[in-house]
Amino acid sequence: MDPQLHPTKLQLLLDNLTIPEEFTRYANIEEADTISKLEKWKIRACDVLSELKKELEDQDVQKLAIQEQAEIVSKVVAFETEDAWAPKPANEFADDILHGRFFAPSPALIECILTERIRPPFRASQHPMLNPATGRKLPRPVGTQDFYYYEGQVWKRHLGIENLLAWSVRNIPKDAYERLWHLILPPMMTLLDDYEAPYKLRGIRVVSHFLARAPPYLLQRTGVDGLLFSSLRTTLTNLHNPTTPSLIRAAVPTLLTLIQQTTKPGSTERFNQLCVLLGESMIGSIWLYAANDKDTVEASVEVLPGVVNMLRVGCVRYLKAIIPQLTHPLLADSPLYYTTQHKLLSLAALRTTMQACAPRMHRWKEVVLEGVAKCWVVLTESDVMPENGEVPALPFPYRF
Repeated sequence: MDPQLHPTKLQLLLDNLTIPEEFTRYANIEEADTISKLEKWKIRACDVLSELKKELEDQDVQKLAIQEQAEIVSKVVAFETEDAWAPKPANEFADDILHGRFFAPSPALIECILTERIRPPFRASQHPMLNPATGRKLPRPVGTQDFYYYEGQVWKRHLGIENLLAWSVRNIPKDAYERLWHLILPPMMTLLDDYEAPYKLRGIRVVSHFLARAPPYLLQRTGVDGLLFSSLRTTLTNLHNPTTPSLIRAAVPTLLTLIQQTTKPGSTERFNQLCVLLGESMIGSIWLYAANDKDTVEASVEVLPGVVNMLRVGCVRYLKAIIPQLTHPLLADSPLYYTTQHKLLSLAALRTTMQACAPRMHRWKEVVLEGVAKCWVVLTESDVMPENGEVPALPFPYRF
């Protein structure tokens, strides 16, 4: 290590960023003393990150040993997103350090992080459908109960490890993906298929970064395309959960990206996958079993235009479910039951559906006109209108 960097001070700063294990149960802590101690630790962590930023400002971190760079990234990246242990000021300091000193990490650094910092904690929770040595899909699941039971999920005790995985995935050069494939897939799929919804959500975000950079031919060659499709669909069955709306908003666009990258336009395979997504996952699951969860339904309506735009006239077979679902909120008299945002999202989805299925929309013209007219009347008579009584034009996304 460069002597000018004062290794003892640097190591001390990094040691002070070790996240207390109590944060794993932060939401359930009731002891006032423990809460007070953790709050004080968060304040100190912000001070430490500020000091670390100053310590690294005038140094060439690329001259540090790879293991030392990996330790800095591993400690700092845990504060990159807002979590129980990472308040907003900590996020800003972490972002400054990562973008200022590690904006173009070397493949060697990322491989070191994946090998030494990420793989060991996940080793006890091997994904039953992946070959850990190659990252390829297995022909049949391998029984591994530790994957499903918390006691065997060592990685959950390494707070912030999901951030480290996401950082690694989005910084891997495209030409290095094949070499690092076996290091990326096992932890990513373990995170995505976890039984707890918050971890699923973080897994979806990692997959989103992954799809933005991973070569599509590798997804198909290793069988991971089908595995991802199945796992992402499974996240949409996690209903009646506070995280469900966020899961829907994250999973559906990620599924559409996966379908777009791994199937050909106009192919039977693409058509079938889109039909499964719309017909089984959205209509047959969310709308059927979570019909009374307004936030969940609203989230599904928000992402519906993306599905319709890809399936196009293929949506005709689902009009009997789509049109009533979108017009029902428009017919509601009370603005309390369906929010104005829900109604506007329904209008946007309705417009997209009308454009995609134009040849069949004449059969639904009365229903659509009644819903739009009723919605207009309710909105103009409600408190959401300006005090001067002027009726504003609908913004572009909702204009017919």
